[in-house]
Amino acid sequence: MNKEAIFSKYKDKILAVESFGNNRKKFVSDFSNIDGLLYELQQLNNHELTLTDDGLRFLDEYYGLDKVVDMILERVKEGVDYKYKTREDLLKWLKNKGE
Repeated sequence: MNKEAIFSKYKDKILAVESFGNNRKKFVSDFSNIDGLLYELQQLNNHELTLTDDGLRFLDEYYGLDKVVDMILERVKEGVDYKYKTREDLLKWLKNKGE
């Protein structure tokens, strides 16, 4: 499936919910570009965001979980603090939706 079809498939689905304040819902537009994705992953890492099952499926279909882990590992190399710092641990963390 191409990226446009994946985007369309998930456009009305809630991919994540903020864990504080107004519990703002996150949609495809929040995850569909690299900067937005990296921001939301950091929020997930900080327990400020809860990823839904649809959110996990979107990440897997749109980016691929291995690619998402590669992006996180690059951020770790740049000094961004993540709870997990190995490919295996990060992949497990993502599959558990950040828990």
